[in-house]
Amino acid sequence: MGVLNIILFGILVFNLGCAVNDTSPSKTKKPLICTRDLNQWGYSSNCKCEGSAIYDQKIGKCIES
Repeated sequence: MGVLNIILFGILVFNLGCAVNDTSPSKTKKPLICTRDLNQWGYSSNCKCEGSAIYDQKIGKCIES
């Protein structure tokens, strides 16, 4: 039972973390310009975003701050 509880707890924590990061389509935009290299998630490692948006390497999009 201990291993099952740990796995379920991990899933719960992961899902709560996803809910906190609001990356809904209305809050994300395509980057303006990016480097050609790829990071560990398969997206550009560095991009320039419009205005005050910040590039999120995990989803490969700019997020409005």
